[in-house]
Amino acid sequence: HGYMTIRLWYSSVKPRHQSSRSTVTDDSALLDNLHFIWVTRSATNVLQIAPDLVDQYDKLITAWGRENAAKVCKISIFITDRDGESCSQLKRELSNTSLHKSGCFHFERPNFPQILEDHAINRINDELDDKQTSYSLLAFCGSTHLSSVISEAKLGIDVVTTMVGQKVNMDYVAENYGDFRRVKKVVE
Repeated sequence: HGYMTIRLWYSSVKPRHQSSRSTVTDDSALLDNLHFIWVTRSATNVLQIAPDLVDQYDKLITAWGRENAAKVCKISIFITDRDGESCSQLKRELSNTSLHKSGCFHFERPNFPQILEDHAINRINDELDDKQTSYSLLAFCGSTHLSSVISEAKLGIDVVTTMVGQKVNMDYVAENYGDFRRVKKVVE
């Protein structure tokens, strides 16, 4: 998982000549918030990585205060592990952490089309003045099927925001792994 995370990070932040971010020359393109979404089938993986996430989030809270930290950094971890005991252990061990208290742990599948729609609505409602454009980077690492679902939802939002004249731009970067379609074997 670490390798794919590093590849996704690299491909997300490396400059691309077609990027809409490269055309922005003023301070309107500064990062004003981050929503990190992690979907995993393993509660055990979350238990291994959570201490580092909690440590970093606690540093943000110390520097900015809980309310401001929540405004600029939202973390959503969706755990789809079917092992009830592993999920219970995760809940017990992380129940007193800042991440748990902020409501970041979800024991269900995410609804990505709804998440993207909510994001677009929030960006529109941020009361951007007429001259300002909202820029978002949507970086995804996962299956080709889920990537297609997210891509379709993103395109639908692009169409709607364009039709209503809102300046909400979203770049989509995807790293896909494991195309699990069965290939027919050729018998000679």
